[in-house]
Amino acid sequence: MRGWLIAPIAVAAALLFARAVVPYVWVPNSIPGQAELSKQERFALLNEAVPRADPVAGRERVLRGFAMRETDGLARNERSGGTRLCQTLLAGLLLNRETDRCNRILNELVVWGRAGSSWAGHPKGDYDFALIWLTALLYEFGEDEQVLYPETRNYLLNTLLTEEGRLNRMVPRSGGMVFETENHLLMREGSRYLKNQWLKRQGPVAARFDNDRNGLGEWLESYLNHLRLHGVYEFNSTPYAVYTLLPLMNLADYAESATIRRLAEAIIDNIARRYAYGSYRLRQCAPFRRQFKYADNESLLLNRMAPMIRSQLDGTTSGNDLLVFASTFHEYRLPLRTLERFSGNNREEYFVRFAHEADGGEEIYSGGPGYLLSAGGVYRGESAKVIARPIALLLEDDAEKLDDCIHIRGIGDWKQWNMTGVHRRLAVARGTLHLPAGIGGSIAPGWNAFRMNDEVSVACYQQGNLAMLVVLPASELALDDALQRIKAVNPNPEKTGRFFWPRELAPTDVRDMAFDIDAPHQLEAGWH
Repeated sequence: MRGWLIAPIAVAAALLFARAVVPYVWVPNSIPGQAELSKQERFALLNEAVPRADPVAGRERVLRGFAMRETDGLARNERSGGTRLCQTLLAGLLLNRETDRCNRILNELVVWGRAGSSWAGHPKGDYDFALIWLTALLYEFGEDEQVLYPETRNYLLNTLLTEEGRLNRMVPRSGGMVFETENHLLMREGSRYLKNQWLKRQGPVAARFDNDRNGLGEWLESYLNHLRLHGVYEFNSTPYAVYTLLPLMNLADYAESATIRRLAEAIIDNIARRYAYGSYRLRQCAPFRRQFKYADNESLLLNRMAPMIRSQLDGTTSGNDLLVFASTFHEYRLPLRTLERFSGNNREEYFVRFAHEADGGEEIYSGGPGYLLSAGGVYRGESAKVIARPIALLLEDDAEKLDDCIHIRGIGDWKQWNMTGVHRRLAVARGTLHLPAGIGGSIAPGWNAFRMNDEVSVACYQQGNLAMLVVLPASELALDDALQRIKAVNPNPEKTGRFFWPRELAPTDVRDMAFDIDAPHQLEAGWH
């Protein structure tokens, strides 16, 4: 082989390898154009009511929990220690506590890494986890020299806030071939945007620091509008949902652009709204994107928005939750109608499907007074990064793990499951029914019925690989009579591939449903 060919081939091979191993989101090169948000759109769920402006209850207790954390033992030159230290110093200044000491420690902080994803070729990444707190610190106190001393502010602005200038959408050291993940894009580019904005406030700046001239402002509006229209990529993610919400809260408070502020708020509203429909008493069993290591977690409490919502519902606060901490100084509050749904005051039945782009599949929920029937989704291949969970029935109880509630678990590895078979008060899957120990823990073949509480009974069917679950809200019909009527019209559903509703029990406008428990468990990549 000629010598001049060796170097280009080696570079191409290295880049292809990087593309294979770097954590990534394949963001389309073109994002739908910006559509202006109207006031009617912004407040569609609020009925023209504004979110509460009061600080969360227990604000000082939450701040003290962060401010009083030990700082001397924290390593200031690595991700976890440096990021925790930024949170502690911000909490201390918010309490106006030990101002001299907080300023001194801030001036001793070092830039311990680079913003963007960590991977083998970029092991010192993830500095943007600190940037979101440092950005908040600048905007909360940058104009108050009694709290943030001028020399500290200058050090913060010129040294610690590393991201400035023009947009960068790529994973560091990926040769420009790998798009950055969603949470890193929002943390890094949101912090860059806000630093550029601060610099422009101080006086004329070069074009590369001007968000209106360097392309960053236009891109950020377009990207946020894309998330508003299509939902976030890393939906229900553990742990990344928090690091999507935090930079959005920064933008909603600190961006001078009214459009960017409204878009950031609208995205958080949409995330909260989906969680409100897809959870019951702040418990959830839903498909999620990233990370695979949480696939076997049986907890119903994985959603990281729960502590913040609980704090806004009844004042209950968690002393170490990042979103609760952020709510002590950010103005964002949940829309009143969303809070109302979380409170359990909504008594109507509903059936919703939330689609996710880029091979994300759907979230499917059937809810009503005293229950939520939740589909578990379907695995869509390694690149889609979607984790399927069992179909679960959540009730008015204290269950916090799957074993404490009725659920249908797929057969074999979760990557073989298709847990999308949920419709109005009906679930069907290729799998096995599991009952909580309180009602037997196992089920006999054929039809069985159980009264769960005063509001909800269930009819269950297990025959071979077919598992069915029918939710029966309270009615004048006795449970035994309801079961007999279901059995009369559905003697062998595994043979017919259909479920027929008895007239007296049927949801509105539903008479029968066809199903296929052998539907493909993994669909082809693409847009669906």
